Amino acid sequence: MIIDFRSRPPYGEFKNSYIMSDVDFMTQFAARFNMPVAESVKKQSMELYIKEMDEAKIDIGVIPGRKCFGLKNADLVELMELYPGRFICFAGVDPHDPTEESLAEIDEYVVNGPCTGVVIEPCLSENEAPGKPPMTVDDPRVHPIYEKCQEIGVPLMISFGGLTNAALRYMSPIDIDNVAEKYPDLTIILAHGGCPWADVMCWIALRRANVYISPDIYAMGGPGTVGYVAGANQLVPEKILFGSAYPMTPMKEAVVRYMGIGIKEENLPKVMYQNAARILGLDVEE
Repeated sequence: MIIDFRSRPPYGEFKNSYIMSDVDFMTQFAARFNMPVAESVKKQSMELYIKEMDEAKIDIGVIPGRKCFGLKNADLVELMELYPGRFICFAGVDPHDPTEESLAEIDEYVVNGPCTGVVIEPCLSENEAPGKPPMTVDDPRVHPIYEKCQEIGVPLMISFGGLTNAALRYMSPIDIDNVAEKYPDLTIILAHGGCPWADVMCWIALRRANVYISPDIYAMGGPGTVGYVAGANQLVPEKILFGSAYPMTPMKEAVVRYMGIGIKEENLPKVMYQNAARILGLDVEE
């Protein structure tokens, strides 16, 4: 079984974001990773998306609610209703919004709704999140969200690493370590795996029981691959999560890459399914 911990299907406002609508950009980006652009991206087709998901043998897609792209959490609810059992959604909240508004969305869509977790993206560049200056993950404005998620016992996904973050100063590993230390009962998943700090993130995940790494596209042959694979093979095999980063990569190609980057055969079930299943409260097949 396979759980894809980061996928953005062609649904709702995702279809209007540049990662879905700008095929020229997508072609250039995918070429850096020696990847093609999926047909479902070119045609913005949910039918093709589900077909590609099946061909990749992905059972469940974890979908982040991305406020920077205008995606409404109500769209996530619709998506889960249209495709029962195929998606687990994390409600998006924006630390730039008033605290009361963010906490109210968590109550509506997670505590009293169908979403399983929360996602925040405080470090994005203003190209990604116009009019919202980037902040560090340890910014005081973010802490009420951490406190809420820890209190209600739900996982928090943070977009942390890769090319969409504003600058390295906004994504210091020390900031993540500080947050993980202050909120030891908060499950933290790092989408993009904290790239380019692959080695450091594996050590933080070893030190902090509550930190998980989803390196997605940045473990598919790029410079950070060696560090993430070493973590999956030795230090933290129970902490690495597969993610396709679709639409940045085709799902089937992403699965093939993860299967072939050097992760030990006995650890692949952990990376591809079991670690994610534990976070999400699903049955774990040992």
